[in-house]
Amino acid sequence: MEEEFNVDDKELDTPKEVTWPMVAKVLIATLILIILVLIIVIIIVAISKSDKSENEKQDDKKNNEEDIIDIFQKAGYIEPWNDLYGIKMANLSYVKNDKIINSFKKDGDNYNETMGEINNGEDYPINERNKYSLYIPYSSLRRNKTYNGIFLFIHGGAWISGDKESLEFLCSRYTKMGYITATMGYTLLIGNYSHYNIYRILDEITACIENIKEQLETLGFNSNKLGMAIGGVSAGAHISLLYGYSIKKTPIPLKFLINIVGPLSLEPEYWYKPATYNETLDNLE
Repeated sequence: MEEEFNVDDKELDTPKEVTWPMVAKVLIATLILIILVLIIVIIIVAISKSDKSENEKQDDKKNNEEDIIDIFQKAGYIEPWNDLYGIKMANLSYVKNDKIINSFKKDGDNYNETMGEINNGEDYPINERNKYSLYIPYSSLRRNKTYNGIFLFIHGGAWISGDKESLEFLCSRYTKMGYITATMGYTLLIGNYSHYNIYRILDEITACIENIKEQLETLGFNSNKLGMAIGGVSAGAHISLLYGYSIKKTPIPLKFLINIVGPLSLEPEYWYKPATYNETLDNLE
């Protein structure tokens, strides 16, 4: 017996016809999605670049600051240079037994009033300015105590002012170049010490050099190979020249002298009236 089945047409799943409007809608939706994704990616990249740019700016700023610090450190204006370049022995006393030997005597006697008074005792009494700072480069300690030479710097101040700290930048600068350096204080010709004169300062330089030599020998440097240059600024340069040309035998042999704007003549005619170049040459002749 054959059964007949009546199938309703509405119940049949018939494939829908694909039309161009439908395709267009799908493409538009896909395109919008792609655009949204691209916008999100662009925003993320922009934010990342912005952060990176800001970090780069910070790095550049840091590098610039480090470069500036490095420049000033190499010039000797910034501490702590000794953490990188050497050791600094600050405020060493160069006086023994609270006295500085007076080498400026006549026939072994101190100068008296008729010869020009220098001091009131056998030797010069100590004062608070008889100190120096010694800079030793690490390179000289590493290389079997070899070094480029020794500098002793003497500060200026018109013989009545100033201090050794004002030339520490020169010490640190040349220590970085492999030189042993020092800067010293000395008796100012003013106040309680106004009855002294330049001779005491020259004796103080000798005492300071003797102490520098002892310090270096203690550290293992060969005293027979030590050589020194002395120099200064203004009055310190004048004192250095006086020392170099008047002291015949120094504790460490002098190799040369350094004059930084120091006066070479103290004749009143050069100091108290304007002189043209030609007049100066005439005076010298």
